[in-house]
Amino acid sequence: MAISSIGTFDGNTVRFVRQVPGPLERVWEHLTSSALLPVWFGSEGMEFSIGAGEGRPVSLMGGHITGKVVEWLPPESLAYTWNMNQPGMPPAPESTVRFRLRQVVDGVELQLEQSPVPAPIAPFSLSGWHSFLDRLGSLLRGETLGDVMRAMQDNQAIYERLLAGGREDDGADVR
Repeated sequence: MAISSIGTFDGNTVRFVRQVPGPLERVWEHLTSSALLPVWFGSEGMEFSIGAGEGRPVSLMGGHITGKVVEWLPPESLAYTWNMNQPGMPPAPESTVRFRLRQVVDGVELQLEQSPVPAPIAPFSLSGWHSFLDRLGSLLRGETLGDVMRAMQDNQAIYERLLAGGREDDGADVR
């Protein structure tokens, strides 16, 4: 199956499928390590923690995102609730973020879903996950990490256009 870096939104759920370098255990570590999470989220210097096990607390971006682990199946499936406490962002209901990992010939297939995502914040959610997953892939490949805020701003404009019925190639490249 061909994997596009573009995320999708069906009116309720944001989805991404990416292929990243493996093995599974290494990708799992990047999804759960309090030392590695801030790097691929582009939030170095902020506290990140995901408790190891169902029911354990989640605190990301210095407490701007909180929740609880609802699925912990190392190294294949991780899910946690997502409550945004970020000033300047529209209020959003609690959602669930789920990562599924599967070993494939050339690495690891990473699937991400977040649901429910209200339509007004879908472009922000899509651009954020797109940019974070780009950084995760770059980190796993040993590449230089780009400016996450710039990528998010550029990607948000593109996702707004896509969700309004435009095409991916209408103007700029998704970063």
